[in-house]
Amino acid sequence: MSISSATLAGAWQAIREALAANGLAVAQTCEPGEAGELRLVTTLLHSSGQWLSGTTVLPVPAQTPQAYGSALTYARRYGLAAIV
Repeated sequence: MSISSATLAGAWQAIREALAANGLAVAQTCEPGEAGELRLVTTLLHSSGQWLSGTTVLPVPAQTPQAYGSALTYARRYGLAAIV
């Protein structure tokens, strides 16, 4: 199974050991966006202090906590797959 077709938990399981072995870590944070969208910043950090980041923007058609939670899970998985 590729990381892009894995669940969020499966994606983390697939990469966690390799990240740690190479002095890498990932941070994911939300940032303000337009109404009806979710913006997630994924940052890949190295023990040297270098880093790189990218932003995933997803529409959230229903304005409910469940819809935002679902979009956040997808954004976390997509952002993680994209950055590694």
